[in-house]
Amino acid sequence: YSWVRSCWIYRLEIFGHKAGTILSGIRGGLISSTATTVSYAKLAKSNVSSSGASATIIVIAWAIVYIRLGFEIFVTSPGFHIVYFPLALLFFVSIFSAYWLRSKIN
Repeated sequence: YSWVRSCWIYRLEIFGHKAGTILSGIRGGLISSTATTVSYAKLAKSNVSSSGASATIIVIAWAIVYIRLGFEIFVTSPGFHIVYFPLALLFFVSIFSAYWLRSKIN
């Protein structure tokens, strides 16, 4: 866990504290969106003031899932093009929702 902590501190030095919500959502979507959803839902339940940021992180993590799913489909079934438009649409709806949630908490 020490290398994870080092990477997280390095992220704060480069991007600052404002990018924490976005980068947490991206990281959660790349690693495990379900674990991200569970952990940030628990955080929001115990700390109501962080519920807006937690919701934004969860939505961003699920948006990343659509990109990851599209990549996996591309690798395993490159001829299955019909699925890319719905995945892109879901991604952009999720990103718009995350932007809307982020604007509500700021």
